[in-house]
Amino acid sequence: MRIILQLEANKTVSQDIFCRKYNQALNGKIYEFLAKSGGLQGLHDKKDFKGFCFSSLYPVLNKEIKEKNQYFITISSSVPKIIETLFFSFKVGEMVNLGEGSFTILNVEIKQFLLKKVL
Repeated sequence: MRIILQLEANKTVSQDIFCRKYNQALNGKIYEFLAKSGGLQGLHDKKDFKGFCFSSLYPVLNKEIKEKNQYFITISSSVPKIIETLFFSFKVGEMVNLGEGSFTILNVEIKQFLLKKVL
């Protein structure tokens, strides 16, 4: 399953500057939400499979995240509890700071893909 976050940039920042802290910032935000939920609070400290991954911010054009433009982030997990926790943690209308970038959450959506058996 995947969560698609639709965001609006609150300020303009170059992609180079944004990318320096993005991964750590989003990773920290995800673990912050998971730490507040029952059963997932120790996930960060385990030396094991973490159960989620996330994309880069997209679409970035001309190496710049522009104020008022819309962007997306995809968070994937095969663990339903992680997806459920994150879905109810990201709130539409709230501001989220990711490194040097600042965004307002416009939409949070779950996508589930049916996998077909290929022979």
